[in-house]
Parts: sequence; structure tokens; C-alpha cells
Amino acid sequence: MIVKKWTLFCVFNNYSLLSACMKIALVDDHKMLLSILKKTLETKGKHQVSVFDQGQEFLKTLSTYKPDLLICDLQMPEMSGVELVAKLKSNMPDLKILVLSMVVDPVMIKKMYNMGVQGYVQKKHDVHILEEAIEAILEGRDYYDEDSRELLANDNLEQGIELTKREKDVLRLLAKEMSSEEIAEELNLSIHTVKTFRKSLMQKFGTNKTIGIVLKAMAQNLL
Repeated sequence: MIVKKWTLFCVFNNYSLLSACMKIALVDDHKMLLSILKKTLETKGKHQVSVFDQGQEFLKTLSTYKPDLLICDLQMPEMSGVELVAKLKSNMPDLKILVLSMVVDPVMIKKMYNMGVQGYVQKKHDVHILEEAIEAILEGRDYYDEDSRELLANDNLEQGIELTKREKDVLRLLAKEMSSEEIAEELNLSIHTVKTFRKSLMQKFGTNKTIGIVLKAMAQNLL
């Protein structure tokens, strides 16, 4: 019934059902960003936007909620964007996915591409780049921003894992077998922040084990 009412609303207001009145799900743990994006997309794009601050929360709705496009971050607590994408590509292969993230690691971008993600936009860009990506994907085209395309075109993608200073700090302490609580105290960070860095390291090194992070880091001379 809700879908029918929304379709009638689109037709009555002369909106294109392809480019305008699509259902978009936003999944990001930054609630302020969710609020801003929801308002922007509903106002400028006339999209029907639902927001979720956790991947698990979004997954629970899929028995009744069928979005046309998912926009998600990669670095999230509880369930990372990589885990979310993997579950969706396995269970809902037709769902279009756009990653909106601060992660600029070429290995991660290539991983998303190989997993069948339709788009990748870095958060540093203006909102019009996001709007371009949404329009392209809803029209059936892939959209990777210019920086991501350059990284994908690089023949040496598999060789480089770029870490931020804080990621390097956390990695160094993980190699000393320190817990998240101990690392938080050592670096004067919250436990939540440390866990987010650990998730990021797991994503970049392609492992969900601390020992795997350390071993792969050593293999690439990062420790």
C-alpha cells in the first residue's frame, strides 16, 4: 500500500519513476551525516530515503523493505560495510550498492569492485558527485569516482596497503598482543575508536583475526 501511494505521488508530480522516485537505504554510523544526506536526497532528488546506523538493523528490515539502492559506509562498529556487502551480494544479488567512505585504500576499492559493488565515492567529494553516482547506478551504470578509477587502473593494486598514522599506531600495539582496552589507554582514545581502527585494519588486510593482521603486516614490511 505504501509503495502504491508513493508511485501515485511520483506520477501526480510528474517525477520520473526511474531517476526520481526510488527507494534508497542509507547505512552509516554517523547519525548527523545520515540526517543531512536524507534531507538532501529527499529534497533535491525526490527520493524515498530510509536511514540505519547499523548494518544489522538494516538487514532485519529486508523481509518487508526492498530498496532500489543501498548506500553504505565501510567502517562501522558491530558489522563492517564489507560484511554487510558480502551478506547482501550472497542473499540479494540484484540489490544495487554504492559505497560512500573515507577509505581510500586501493586494495579495499578493488575488493568492492570484485564483489560486484556498483559504485564507490569517497566522502571528501561534494554532494553533487554523490548525486551523479546515484543517478548513474539507478540507470544501470557503474560509478566509481575519479580517484577510485585511477586506483583501479593501477597495475600494482595488490601490492599497496596504505595505513593512516593512527592505524599504524594501533597495528604496532596489536603486534605487542595488547587488548583494545590497553590500546585505548596507551593512545588516549576511546575503546569504540580503537575497535573501529581494528575493523579498518581487518578490512584492509582481508582478515578477521588479529594474528592475520600482524602476519600480513609483517609480510609487507609494515611492522
